[in-house]
Amino acid sequence: MYGDDATLERHHLHVTLETLRDPKTNPFGELDLSEYKTVKAYISSAILSTDMSRHAQIVQGTATIKAPHPTPFAPMTSSTTFNLCDAVVHAADMAAQSTKAPVFLKWGSRCLSEFKAQVIKEHEEGLPALGFMENLEAPEDQANVQGGFCSAVLIPLWREIARLLPTSLKGVTQQLEANVKFYQNEYVAEYNAKRIPDMEYITDIDARMKEKAERIVALEAAQKKKDEAKAGGGDAANNSKSEGSPAPEAAADGDKDRPRRSSAAASLFEKASDEAEDKS
Repeated sequence: MYGDDATLERHHLHVTLETLRDPKTNPFGELDLSEYKTVKAYISSAILSTDMSRHAQIVQGTATIKAPHPTPFAPMTSSTTFNLCDAVVHAADMAAQSTKAPVFLKWGSRCLSEFKAQVIKEHEEGLPALGFMENLEAPEDQANVQGGFCSAVLIPLWREIARLLPTSLKGVTQQLEANVKFYQNEYVAEYNAKRIPDMEYITDIDARMKEKAERIVALEAAQKKKDEAKAGGGDAANNSKSEGSPAPEAAADGDKDRPRRSSAAASLFEKASDEAEDKS
């Protein structure tokens, strides 16, 4: 419906424009057509800028804007204004990790749980999962993902924005640097002591992943017994191995419906398999 690129962001844009169609929720109703088209162009560009595939482009574009300006929004060229608007909205979209404790940790817990839930769904559908979203059970890995995101993604962007608006945003980069140090030096100990806010969001997903693995292992074991019984019946009736085995087409169809596991998920399913064998 929204195309193959920036699908979520295009959905956000669609909902925004639909909202603006209603006079009750359209603050730009007094603008003439030309002015409204300009505003719409800025809104569209800013919302699509929240797509992470545009991150590097936005950072580079913001770096080209000269500073300081006599006022924060001194007259600029059209391209410069678009760059600045895109950068501000993009940064705001990822601002959770730039806040103070406990807020950035609460958002971090929710983000990690979202990553894990997405991996579960992707494994269900037989889709490859993004590497940085997998293997987040250990607090060391959680700290690396969150700290690395702050260092490599957020700080370069916020530094450029703070360079343009130093009075109001200088403290943001300082807070991000402090949060990175927390992830590097304190997160693991705080997690192990169960002092990370809302960490139950993460552990709840861990329980769901274990339950999902156990259910799939049980289903596969049942299917294996069914296949063996069917093959044994065919051998007894026809005394022929070829007739007792499922046809290649049928086997292919059966394999098609079974979830494909990424290497990152292998240990999870192996553990569930071992536990299932111990119980039997």
